[in-house]
Amino acid sequence: MRRPASIRLPKNVLFQDDAARPDLEALQTAKDRQDESHQKLDEFIAAALAELGGGDQPA
Repeated sequence: MRRPASIRLPKNVLFQDDAARPDLEALQTAKDRQDESHQKLDEFIAAALAELGGGDQPA
C-alpha cells in the first residue's frame, strides 16, 4: 500500500486547548534578547578586529 506524499492535518491538531499554545509574548522577549546578544557579539568582534589591526575590514 502506497503512502500519500503529504498529509494535511486539521488546524487545531497541535493546539487543542489554549493551555498548549505557545506564549507569543515570551517568545518575542526571547527573540529580542537574542537579537541584542548577537548585536553585542558583533560589536565585540568588530572591536577585536580593529584592535588586531583589521579595522578596515568589515566584520
